[in-house]
Amino acid sequence: MTLAKAHALDDADVCLWLAGDPSHYAAAPGQRWARQEGADLGARMAHAFVVTLARARVCALIGTDCPALTTAHLRNAFDELDGNDIAIIPADDGGYVLIALRAPQPQLFENIPWGGPTVLQATRARIEASGLRAAYLAPLPDLDTPADLVRARAEGWLGS
Repeated sequence: MTLAKAHALDDADVCLWLAGDPSHYAAAPGQRWARQEGADLGARMAHAFVVTLARARVCALIGTDCPALTTAHLRNAFDELDGNDIAIIPADDGGYVLIALRAPQPQLFENIPWGGPTVLQATRARIEASGLRAAYLAPLPDLDTPADLVRARAEGWLGS
């Protein structure tokens, strides 16, 4: 679902970043992919930004656990990069479902308590300490618990 939403952007060059053994994945024919590199999630995200922004003007990393995310949300995040260094769509649980950058910012991803309720707070502190301009869009729910899945089904976010 997330890949389809990203591909729906006319000017998007979508790459699926895979962790672990790529033979465990079944990417659609023609889907570009790359292997995640780094010791933790922050290092893998920083690496993806460095590689992508070496050839692209902007880049967004999107979690795949937010079925409420729409193509309009993606477009809004990219539009915010016209006047900001960073665009973030927070997750309801204290993390974020999307972070978009115009230039690599590896300091934003170092020593973050990934998977916890303070990820956005820690990232925001790094953004402010770096003197970067950030746009924070409206938060969205992600899928972390069985109750989240029930809600996603009830809201129709998972399709039929």
